[in-house]
Amino acid sequence: AFDVTPARLVTGLITERGVVEPEREAIAAMFPERVAG
Repeated sequence: AFDVTPARLVTGLITERGVVEPEREAIAAMFPERVAG
């Protein structure tokens, strides 16, 4: 079993590169090599 935190309560994502805002643009900026394009 596991708990799911509602998205409205998530203010940051902890990654191996640091903490990033849970927004598509911020994540893409932190991981540019993963962005399709």
